[in-house]
Amino acid sequence: MFRCKNSTCPGIDDDEILMKHWEQYKIQVPKKSPAIRPRTSFFSGTPKEATCPSCKQETYWMICPHCHNRIDNEMVLNPGKIISIVGSRNSGKTVYITALIEQLKRYGHKMGQLGIMESTVADDRDAITSIRFKKDFLTPLFKEGQCPDGTKVMDKYREVPLIYTINQAGRPPLHLVLYDTAGENFKEGNEANIQNNLRFLSKSDAVIFLFDITNIPDILEKLVECGLNFEEAEHDVQQVVASLSNQKEIKERLLNIPKAVVFNKIDLYLDYLTESMGEISDLRKGVNSSFIDGHGINMDVIDGASDALQKALIDGMWGSEGAQLWINFPKKAKSDKDTDPLVHLFGVSALGKNPVDRQVLDAQGKPDVKPYRVLDPLVWILYKLGYKLNMQ
Repeated sequence: MFRCKNSTCPGIDDDEILMKHWEQYKIQVPKKSPAIRPRTSFFSGTPKEATCPSCKQETYWMICPHCHNRIDNEMVLNPGKIISIVGSRNSGKTVYITALIEQLKRYGHKMGQLGIMESTVADDRDAITSIRFKKDFLTPLFKEGQCPDGTKVMDKYREVPLIYTINQAGRPPLHLVLYDTAGENFKEGNEANIQNNLRFLSKSDAVIFLFDITNIPDILEKLVECGLNFEEAEHDVQQVVASLSNQKEIKERLLNIPKAVVFNKIDLYLDYLTESMGEISDLRKGVNSSFIDGHGINMDVIDGASDALQKALIDGMWGSEGAQLWINFPKKAKSDKDTDPLVHLFGVSALGKNPVDRQVLDAQGKPDVKPYRVLDPLVWILYKLGYKLNMQ
């Protein structure tokens, strides 16, 4: 569907569907021309434009047929594949998304011959990916050293994803769709919100699941014994997994696509817990992803870290909560110890260090954010989807 882009079109009127979509946020939606359905024949394929029935002008502005927000034409004309990210409350998803995109822009060319493009389309200028990311994500964290606030349930942009397209010659485009949905939507008893906010997973071709290691009780207890304090620590890891398993359409989709299970804040584990809870093979403090230094991607290291993390869960090194996460996570393995090639585990740190009063600064008070292995999950997904990468 399309929308007329002629600001003087006589057909301009309230778009009831668009207004209904934004109504819960009490936003005054400007008058928009109603949705236009292009005339197509069976053999015409996807239309690139439509003629406005009111002013007779051609328009190429595509809109979502469900909510009538503007969408990137490229995602319709050349849909490619979609990667989504989902995380629980306090999983650090906002900070992880910030670090992931910053690192992708900085080091994407070292992963392979990849082109990275930001979506430039939105009805609300502040919702355009490039503008929103710089203002709400990049500047607070990397320019000011201040952790962005967690996404609020009623944040008006929580249903507007950040969209980046990764292009590589000879491969379909890959759309990185980042919904910064508030983690509160996964709370028990909130099934309607869960279903509403996770519906995009049924259309995804790969998913990154983000968990905070401090949400695992045994790890949190040992970190507290080391003198660390954590606000609002909630053990809601199982709620996210249960939410996924309870949605039939989503669960069936998940069984057949790559799934990266990512444990955020792994720097805390490496700094404080390797002696008491065991080392994680191929994860070492200060040793970042090999391709960042131009040495190429080492899949053996990525596989080794995944095997070690899986062993920590299965053998109960991280307690019963960690073991239950692995047992209940959607996968095709026949038993708990079977390896599912579509599931990989990762340890990352979006910040590289524990923030103090939500700030990440060095001794001179300057921003000191040093992401650790945040691109590894995306590297593995690209590898599973058949993209050509710079390997060691």
